[in-house]
Amino acid sequence: MYARRGYTKGNTMRSKLLLFVLIAVLAVSCKNKNNRYGSTTSITDTQRLQLEIEGGWTLITGTGETESWFFSDARSGRYLRFKTENEVTAGTWSVRDRDIFLEDESPRAVQIDGTILKIGNYRLQRDTLIHTKVQRLLRRELVGTWVSDDSIMVYEFMPNNYYQYRYTDEPDVPADGDWRIQGMRLIMDNKTQRADPITFSGNQMNWGMMTFYREGERPDLSLSDAYVSNADTKLTGNSFQADLGRFGIVDIVPYQQEQRQKFELVIKLEEKGRSVYTLPDFPGNVLGEFDGLRTIAARDVSGDDVNDILVMTDYLEDTGSRLKPITVNAVYTNLGRSFRLDSELTTLLSNNKEVRSIADMIVIAREQRPRARQVVNSNTKTKRINKSGSSRNYKKYANDKSVCRIRIAAVKGEVDQTKVDKLSDLGILSFEPADNGYTYVYLGKYISKYTAYKVLDRVKARGYKSAFVVVEENFINKADTETPSYSTYQVASLKKLNLESLNALDDNFRSDIYVTYGDGYYRLSMGLYQKQLYPYIEEEFRNTAARLGYGNGYSRVVN
Repeated sequence: MYARRGYTKGNTMRSKLLLFVLIAVLAVSCKNKNNRYGSTTSITDTQRLQLEIEGGWTLITGTGETESWFFSDARSGRYLRFKTENEVTAGTWSVRDRDIFLEDESPRAVQIDGTILKIGNYRLQRDTLIHTKVQRLLRRELVGTWVSDDSIMVYEFMPNNYYQYRYTDEPDVPADGDWRIQGMRLIMDNKTQRADPITFSGNQMNWGMMTFYREGERPDLSLSDAYVSNADTKLTGNSFQADLGRFGIVDIVPYQQEQRQKFELVIKLEEKGRSVYTLPDFPGNVLGEFDGLRTIAARDVSGDDVNDILVMTDYLEDTGSRLKPITVNAVYTNLGRSFRLDSELTTLLSNNKEVRSIADMIVIAREQRPRARQVVNSNTKTKRINKSGSSRNYKKYANDKSVCRIRIAAVKGEVDQTKVDKLSDLGILSFEPADNGYTYVYLGKYISKYTAYKVLDRVKARGYKSAFVVVEENFINKADTETPSYSTYQVASLKKLNLESLNALDDNFRSDIYVTYGDGYYRLSMGLYQKQLYPYIEEEFRNTAARLGYGNGYSRVVN
């Protein structure tokens, strides 16, 4: 009896002790929250309002004019306003006590009523398409070469989401990586925690706390001679356009530059007059002085169906007692996102006296270089390796969460719709005209490289051998604990991919169609949004899917 009572008493004491500890922990937690935020209720309301403000809006006016607004995440605190993509106003924003503070403006009362955002006397309508416009605008502005305000750092951002940077005092030691834009943040190598917002004002870029200027556009900008010349001469007669795979159709522009008290050859890739990439240092520059460019061409010599760059030049070699005329013939191999000088092949072609034309270079180069194949030792089979990255080993991308498209072709003049319509079952077709007279034809939006490369194989099987995957964004990154979840509205799960009916949708909906592949099924969905879908957006997608015969759609989390 005594032992039983003692057992009960001991358990009662332990229960009281545990209860006391739990109450103490909760009290400390509440105190810390109140010390940090003042009150948990007010911070929750503010955060909720900020999350609802984030994204795209269209200004409602009585004149019929439209103006687009885009608010980045509250942590970045940046916004854009633009009527056209050439008239952009940028600034900072924040919310405090139901007021919104816009840069250089007095605070205004802010309120959200359904899909209407009220900022003072402004009335804005939620517009999910603004996000796409902002991504396109920032990407267009970013591509090119940028020099830091102190003239120390140089960044080259290329259209294929590849970048290089170097210090002006070490121009021959560049570093590289991948870039993407999420909201208004520039993310380098998927390091979202270190990403800073970017805004542009003419030829000036504000990147976080740093200021950059487009190469050669800052007044009185003085750079090291090791980086750029003060007397560049564009060799216009040797400039031309070419399709360089992932670089797209760009201008190949050679320059004669006066550097280190002599003339040198520098070759750049340009788009709409802007430099997007500079080829590695031409080998003749270390031998002597540039004396003339015979010819330059873009041809495939490595057998991967993507053009490389071949150059024939004259140089004057300083032997000490005289200047000796020499010929330097170089081959730059297209690696997809960059070029590499083939030193061995360059030496062979420069020393061969039988080389008198680009045709001679191509013949010898193809004899010396086997086609791009990789031997699989386990079963002696071979796999084609190409610059789009597809080697039929797309399962290695199973955990990738990039948003990709497939570029089918670059067409000069009018696109033959009957030809590209044959691919309408594999993805949503889109057409993007460029200023150079070409129209880029794209297929789909695919979530993950795994899906994109699987579809790419089917595209190539239908005769489009030069098609390749383009990574649009890579903002869904499971390895990053700060990356929020994304949701989409799934409308169908198909064993055989067929998007012909969805290609008949209006452009507003077509641009929101995504395809994901897994477990033997293609999943078709609409929209890709941070956190959960807004109820009115989900309802809009549900109604659209029902009209197309997809009646069992639902919202699901992508990551």
